[in-house]
Amino acid sequence: MKNKNFKLIVSLFMLFVPMFLLVTSQYGCTKNEDKNVTEKNVEGEVNDTATSKDEDNKDAKDDDKKSASTDKDDEKDDNSDAGKSLEIGGLKVYTMKGPTAMSMAPMVNFLGTNLVITGSIEEQIAALKKDEGDIYLIPSNLFAKLKNSGMNLEVLYGNAGNVLNLVGKNEIKDVSELKGKTIALTGRGAVPEMILNKLLETANLTQADINPVFLNEPTEAAPIIKKNADALLLLPEPFATAIAGKVEGLKPVIDINKVWKGAELPQVITSVIVAKANVYKEKSQDIIKFLNLYTKGIDSLRQAPAAYSKVIESMGIVPQKVAENSLPKIEFVNLTGKALHDELDKFFSALMDTNPELIGGKLPQYEN
Repeated sequence: MKNKNFKLIVSLFMLFVPMFLLVTSQYGCTKNEDKNVTEKNVEGEVNDTATSKDEDNKDAKDDDKKSASTDKDDEKDDNSDAGKSLEIGGLKVYTMKGPTAMSMAPMVNFLGTNLVITGSIEEQIAALKKDEGDIYLIPSNLFAKLKNSGMNLEVLYGNAGNVLNLVGKNEIKDVSELKGKTIALTGRGAVPEMILNKLLETANLTQADINPVFLNEPTEAAPIIKKNADALLLLPEPFATAIAGKVEGLKPVIDINKVWKGAELPQVITSVIVAKANVYKEKSQDIIKFLNLYTKGIDSLRQAPAAYSKVIESMGIVPQKVAENSLPKIEFVNLTGKALHDELDKFFSALMDTNPELIGGKLPQYEN
């Protein structure tokens, strides 16, 4: 009986051992396969990450190369398009609200906070005295006056010519028709009065032949034209255009520039770009780059006033529509070197006929 039981146990054992080995072998293969799959997945992720990083690095290098190439191209071309960022030594530029600030519209993108727009001549003078800036756009007669008072200034560029516009409701074909008219203007004893006097002289008239009304500021002009429909306003741009937009029927009546050139009067230079002599000596290369870019900017301004009028509005000068309509009426000039000095002397001589104190009593001396 014992032998039979023993044989039965051995038989059962021999039956279950192969089954056990089969199951365990299959289980072991599954584990090994899972292990291999997991290792392959990890290896694949590492390889993918490495590939991705290599591609990113390659793209970054390509971008760096393109950027470096672009930077080199910019450095090679000092006269690149207006508005592009050029390295000009962080020059700080001060300009006054009005035509001169409008001329800076193409420069806004790269000057940023280094462009300061002041609201008055007094603020410009204060900035000059405190050396707050590097470059200043100021009235030409202010340059002469400061120069004659002992301030060591370099005049670098004549940038604005005539900015005055004569507007009225009734058509006037000739300067002689101004006789007996009321003409309101700003600037008693200043540039506007000199221009009025020279304009009248072309028709053998003087202020005694008209009724001049001197205003403290352009905003005082609108009530005059509303009370007197026959009155005329001699105002700087963009203020003449702004008032014309508010008073129905107001329009330009005489092309001052045409009359002026026809009479062969000296070139009007109302604004110049200046720098302290020591600043110019220290930063001359950067300042020359700035002036080159400014020249290109003025060309762009002439060609696309509508586009830059949006920028001018964003600068807080005048609304877009006023800027767009007034820009073509502003005479921008490009005078440098001896040509600038010669034209300034002629213009200053005309100013002395009106009021010698406008330029400090004498013609200024130029450094270069």
